[in-house]
Amino acid sequence: MPSSVLPYLENKCIWPKTEAHHDFADSDLFLRSYFNNCPNLKNILGLDVGSCSDSVGDLDLVNDEEIVLKVFNKEKEEFKRMLPGWYDISVNYKIRGRVDKKNILEQKKIKLFKINKDESKNYTGLLGDDSKNMFRYIKPDNSGNNHVFFTQDVAGDVVKQLKYINKGTKKNYIHIINSVETIGDSASKIKPDCKKKYIYKKNPPSDSKVRLFSWLHTKNREINEDDELMMSSYKIKTEYAKSNYTQRWMVDQVWSFGEHKEKYLDINKTNNRTSIKEEILGLTNSLWNTNLGPPKNIDKRRQISRALQRKRSGDYLQIKFTKDFPTLITSKDNSDFQLILPDKEQLGLLQNPQDYGWVYPNENSQLYEFISIKFTDFNEDTIKQNSFIVTNDWPCLSYAIFNQVNVIFHNNSPTCRYLLVFQFHFNEN
Repeated sequence: MPSSVLPYLENKCIWPKTEAHHDFADSDLFLRSYFNNCPNLKNILGLDVGSCSDSVGDLDLVNDEEIVLKVFNKEKEEFKRMLPGWYDISVNYKIRGRVDKKNILEQKKIKLFKINKDESKNYTGLLGDDSKNMFRYIKPDNSGNNHVFFTQDVAGDVVKQLKYINKGTKKNYIHIINSVETIGDSASKIKPDCKKKYIYKKNPPSDSKVRLFSWLHTKNREINEDDELMMSSYKIKTEYAKSNYTQRWMVDQVWSFGEHKEKYLDINKTNNRTSIKEEILGLTNSLWNTNLGPPKNIDKRRQISRALQRKRSGDYLQIKFTKDFPTLITSKDNSDFQLILPDKEQLGLLQNPQDYGWVYPNENSQLYEFISIKFTDFNEDTIKQNSFIVTNDWPCLSYAIFNQVNVIFHNNSPTCRYLLVFQFHFNEN
């Protein structure tokens, strides 16, 4: 492993600060010059962040370019220049953390797939021959078909592209797994019951090699303080705001520190970038471009730290859910994944002679029941190999890879549109 990587990625405390820089680098508060001369800001970034507490401020600020280079040994520009196709690339990832605020690192070759959009903003030939098949290394079921599991940080563009794919020889069942973490995240995404995205305009789509399924993990989720992936001193409970969550997609959060608890309602809004920035502005009693700096009052500093962590939790808790998903679905208590779409009406449209060869759950099916009968070797490794978080965020991509989570990354900037698939757990054919 290059020596230049070690001082950065070995110190796990680089990550909370990287996210703060990514989200708020457009303000003077996070300029390098200001950061280096502002001890209060350093103290805030190192406050209540688990085992990294009191040490984050000892490091230089890291921007998107630098963190990508540290994880992938490549600059962002190199991904842009790569030709379409499959590659083996080396990445640096965490085996585990230690109590001395260090990561134990490993370097490993994983699979990388790239495809560019054409002038019509489409991925021409996607899922066709092996050179354009993003699911080439998925472990198929007993019938030779693919079951792929998406956690959608931002997945709308990818789902749109896959919906009508008619290339390739395999049937591809794409299961989008919704949870309190994905629904609560502030990034724009497909709602679990959004028929416009899931239902096909032509019924049935007999020539498409893809079927979309929306599943909901119906349980609230709680992580303990000092969770190794989240890196926070808070116990965080993410919960559906109403028991009838299919009627109104709203998620709340409770952040607990000892006996102190703070509840945040509708975190899709209260944890978004604009709300967090306004909250911090109110606490500083000053504009971002003044020289007054962050407050010295410990309660206000703690509140600013918690606000920064709440913004970061949007991505980190989704990465954690993706990492936990193979265990959740293969555990004895696996009846928590409810089919939302296709609903009964669309299942009736899909299940007809023209659509011969597809197998569907009924509207009361559980995910475990549906896929367990299709895999002889149905275990955590099988699901892990076929599970991805889908994002367009470079730090989210980097932190997922750093934690050994497969990623589908879509860059949709006007001058550079391409898709990247990073896969750790692949099946060599």
